[in-house]
Amino acid sequence: MSRRIVNLVVLLALMISSLLTAVACDPGAEITYVNQTNQRIGVYLGDNPKNRDLILEPQETREGGTIKAVWQDVVVFRNDQGEVLYRMEITWDELERQGYRIVITPKMIGQ
Repeated sequence: MSRRIVNLVVLLALMISSLLTAVACDPGAEITYVNQTNQRIGVYLGDNPKNRDLILEPQETREGGTIKAVWQDVVVFRNDQGEVLYRMEITWDELERQGYRIVITPKMIGQ
């Protein structure tokens, strides 16, 4: 292989390695949840009902788990019986614009 091709391959490998390191080391952001409803709500990161992050009492505001800087994530709100009240797909840009806050309104859960 020519020296130029070897240099190009090494440069490309370093760029990919740097990108993977940056993504893997991303601490994400801690999300603040605001429950504006009169209902107790479980907050789940993703669709798995075993991934409960926290439980919000009516009218409670509380910090929850960390969401990584991914293109899109899913947050699911469930009642005490485990029934899905609302499922939200949210992008990292949307979270940033909202100040890393997710507000649960009565309208969202049909109150």
